[in-house]
Amino acid sequence: MGVELPVLRKVAAVLLNLQFLLAALGHSVLQFIVGGLSVWMPDYMTQEMGFSKVDAGLYLGAVTFFSTLVGTIGGGVILDKVAPPVASRPTEIRTRGLAACRVCFGFVLLVTPFCMPLAWVRRPKFFFPLLIIGDTGIFAMSVPMYTGILSAVEPDLRGLAVAFSLGLFGHALGDIWSPVVVGYIKDETGSLHDGMILLTWWILWGLLVYGLASTGLGYRLQHTRQLQH
Repeated sequence: MGVELPVLRKVAAVLLNLQFLLAALGHSVLQFIVGGLSVWMPDYMTQEMGFSKVDAGLYLGAVTFFSTLVGTIGGGVILDKVAPPVASRPTEIRTRGLAACRVCFGFVLLVTPFCMPLAWVRRPKFFFPLLIIGDTGIFAMSVPMYTGILSAVEPDLRGLAVAFSLGLFGHALGDIWSPVVVGYIKDETGSLHDGMILLTWWILWGLLVYGLASTGLGYRLQHTRQLQH
């Protein structure tokens, strides 16, 4: 049995783990986008695109249902194809975790060209395909994202890692602020257009974060520290 670490040392072990930080920052990027869109997209469709509130709610509900179901399941299936579940050996866990970050990076690459023009598209026949592809790709990162987060830390730190990922990165740095920021932009400009640009272009941070995570930089730094000790 391993030595039980004090709570503060466990916290430090998680928050000073670069691979965890990169994966968790990826989580915050996605939550920022999803949180802002979930609050403001109905108003955007009514004010900027001319939909009624009822129609906007119905269409968005259908898009969310489809994207969540297909994206979440599809992301898990793709991850298992790319990197099948492994035994509990640390090297195999790290290999799957790195593959998970690379799957997330691949999805970000895929959805970025569909997300970025969304704020300039008004015609429903173009708008909804872009929105569906973007949403599905974002939800497809859910399983790989958490796999990357869990694989970055030791088994006895995984509960704490998930707590920080959800509370600190997902909410405090993600979906708590995006509706507020977009609301402020709307008050200043009188329109949701600029706020929508912010949300849809925020995906570029995902390219940066998951691009770094995909290199395995955090794992290499962690291995170097272990060798030094």
